[in-house]
Amino acid sequence: MMNNAKKWTAFSAYLLFVAVVFLYVLFPSATVKTYVDYRLKALAPQVDLEIQQLRLGIPPGLSFQDVAVSYLEKPAARFDSLILTPDYWSLLTAKAAAEFSGQLSGGTINGRAGRIPGTGKEDMGGEITFSDIQLSDLPILDTLVPLKIAGKSAGQINYTSTGKSTANLTLT
Repeated sequence: MMNNAKKWTAFSAYLLFVAVVFLYVLFPSATVKTYVDYRLKALAPQVDLEIQQLRLGIPPGLSFQDVAVSYLEKPAARFDSLILTPDYWSLLTAKAAAEFSGQLSGGTINGRAGRIPGTGKEDMGGEITFSDIQLSDLPILDTLVPLKIAGKSAGQINYTSTGKSTANLTLT
């Protein structure tokens, strides 16, 4: 015969398991897509996203599949996959941030984005590290540069919404 503590522990574990399964199965991806688009429009009105599939990810976060990015209503890039997770330590502060990783044009991209600490404003910033990006697969380059660019790129970009951004790129 089980004592009360074991019964409540087993029952609590069962309820937690059922809640997680229902959250995963009944995840409101259409609503979250709308919210992501709304928040992006607030940060960068010239950027549009078209997300084909959105699911909950493990570790806790969002997993995007086939994401088309447009800039000034022209195709910019297409992510095969993109995973967005919260920076858990930053959730304990007023400067929440998110980490992301993904597949873009045959290469990988990783980074972090969030509010800039110490500014006291709503300024955003972050870092992006990327490697093996096939430049000929990025339509944004055709829009921004009147030359045909090919090859692979790797590097790091530090950006801020205040306009103080730096980049270190390697082209091969």
